[in-house]
Amino acid sequence: MRLSVAVVILGLAVAGDALAQEFHPPPWVSATRCNIRDAEEAEKGTDRLADWAAVYRAFTQYKQCDDGAIAEGYSDAVAKLFANRWQTLRDFVNLSRQNPEFERFALWHIDTTVNLADDQAIIANARNRCPADLKAICKRLEAKAMNPN
Repeated sequence: MRLSVAVVILGLAVAGDALAQEFHPPPWVSATRCNIRDAEEAEKGTDRLADWAAVYRAFTQYKQCDDGAIAEGYSDAVAKLFANRWQTLRDFVNLSRQNPEFERFALWHIDTTVNLADDQAIIANARNRCPADLKAICKRLEAKAMNPN
């Protein structure tokens, strides 16, 4: 019995090390630039990310705090917009053209915290509802939703 417990503990330790090595925060996160006030405002604001303009404002003001609960809120908002408000794709594209890092931010947030229904809706939208002139971004969205890690 002791041997099997030791094997399980060793397996968990190895798995934990592997997960820690695989995770890399986004390049815009900065613990030194994310002060407590910014983090509190960013987290409060995640509930108000109802359109791409709001997500873009949050990105420009608080991207340095994009971690933990804040990151999960961003992921939920981004996924919901791509899944349920596909008609606003051009708004996203226009903001991304102003600041290409915003596209990286949005794609980063199609991650493993996004629910399966949203991932499937993003894939379906990208495959079936993509405007002809936006095929490149649709391909990137589909690929990310299919492999959200």
